[in-house]
Amino acid sequence: MRKFIPLLFIVFTSSLNIQWTHASSDSPNTTAPARAKASSDEHPAQASDQKSEQSEQGDEATKPFLNPDSMQWVEKQRTEWGHDISTLGAYLDSFMDDTRAYQDSNKSFLKIYFDFDTSKYDGFEFKPRVKLSLDLPVTKEKLRLVIENDPDEELDLKERNLSELPSTDREANDGLYGSIRYLFESEKWSRLSFDWGVKARWPPDPFARFRAVRGWDLNEYWRMIYSQEVSIFESKGFGTYSQLDFDRRLSEQFLFRATSALDWQERIETFSLLEQFSIFHDVDDKRAIQYALGVVTEEKNGSRITNYYTKATYRRRLYKDWLFYELTPGIEFQRAEDFSPNPFVSLRLEMLFAKDASRKLTTRLY
Repeated sequence: MRKFIPLLFIVFTSSLNIQWTHASSDSPNTTAPARAKASSDEHPAQASDQKSEQSEQGDEATKPFLNPDSMQWVEKQRTEWGHDISTLGAYLDSFMDDTRAYQDSNKSFLKIYFDFDTSKYDGFEFKPRVKLSLDLPVTKEKLRLVIENDPDEELDLKERNLSELPSTDREANDGLYGSIRYLFESEKWSRLSFDWGVKARWPPDPFARFRAVRGWDLNEYWRMIYSQEVSIFESKGFGTYSQLDFDRRLSEQFLFRATSALDWQERIETFSLLEQFSIFHDVDDKRAIQYALGVVTEEKNGSRITNYYTKATYRRRLYKDWLFYELTPGIEFQRAEDFSPNPFVSLRLEMLFAKDASRKLTTRLY
């Protein structure tokens, strides 16, 4: 972690230079995607050529605002780390198969998060986090070897969707996960995959998981995205995670989304339900905002509301497609605090290290 301290210092210095010295230079861009798609691995976004052109133009517009010497050093460090991650993936690839017989991108990546959180009841917290994924082709496109340290199946409902809230306690990972992933071909489903593997610890923790994602156009105004995960771990037992997103495009810049998510774990015999309403604002190719209002309910020997919250997340691209920050102020009302208001502010710096050009961070929050 000490290697990232000078990198973090340079990044923050440059970001302050951007925000305070050149805040007035940003100009709105009203162009946005014509159709809403879900983000992240479970909700892949469909980027247009026009969006790519805007991103490139945004890069050119951002460069003069950054300290050239500082960002040259940061860019060099990022390139070296991205190359090392891809090289590690290619090295492991060589043990599995002769990959020269086909073309398949190395989807390995490393993400680093620096979270700074402060709230009325929880005080100040600094939570660095590293997410590593080595996604390696074993046979042509369908079968892959996946090594990761932070799979979604190990996260509960609040860790996946509400990591900014002070009440969200994140458990530390204590091992790497290695699995063989089979990707099913389907014209209707955007993702169908099955994994079988083991968590590297003592005693070993074998697991299996299935993922499915599909979207439907309900009419000319509404679109639904359905995501389903089923997993079983030797240590945790059977678990499921289901999510439904209903999207309506309000304008070129605004998207409304209603989200329902349900998480169930066999061993603890608990259902967790999230209901959230969001409005996403694509300010331009460098900035985006999400306004959200939601409630979390837990069912164990009776249903009860555990948390109300409202928050606004401002996301900004600092440099190219691999360096972003998010600022999230909000208020939550926890049952544990007798639903007294708990104002909070969360700041996240997000950095991506990857050689594959298809691995890019995006400004959009959906």
